[in-house]
Amino acid sequence: MNKPTKALELSGAFSLLLKEEVELLAKMVERLPKRSVIVNIGAGVGTSSLTIAEVRPDLLPYLITVDVSHESPVGGLKNERNAFDAAGISPYPIQILADSKRVPATWRGWIEMLLIDGGHEAQEVYDDIVSWVVKVDQDGIIGIHDMTGDQWPEVCRVASAMMENFDKLGAAGSYVFYRMPRYFDGFPYYRVEDIP
Repeated sequence: MNKPTKALELSGAFSLLLKEEVELLAKMVERLPKRSVIVNIGAGVGTSSLTIAEVRPDLLPYLITVDVSHESPVGGLKNERNAFDAAGISPYPIQILADSKRVPATWRGWIEMLLIDGGHEAQEVYDDIVSWVVKVDQDGIIGIHDMTGDQWPEVCRVASAMMENFDKLGAAGSYVFYRMPRYFDGFPYYRVEDIP
């Protein structure tokens, strides 16, 4: 396996993804078949995309990042491009500047990996899960960040409830990975207000 050296350096500098989270993401990415489509919701400073690019450069043409921000102190598409420039990696991921819950309406094709680290309010987390998970191919991988701890309790509450019937593949820090079931018959909650 190629090592995510630059992603680990970026992780140490910004701590948006911890070292153990980068390492687990790298292991999950390594499992993907050739030409796997990966959707990364939330660019951050580019650590997730950089991990994918370093571990599986063959998947870079199939990596799509969706973010509502072009640039901000906590992340955005420009921040991701800056990380790739600093690492000397090209091309950039395909970048979509949009509200992540609106993009799936026009999405064509299956996704083999979905990474959710976008909005952290209950409704935003719910919308990302409901909008995107149905686009993940059977046995695909779904990673949700900020699932543990006291910093983002709404992410943990909503995502844990929505993903309760999915097999857990692994967890590190606050990153939890799930397997898309072969037969998916919907989510246990139809509105975010119904989640305990």
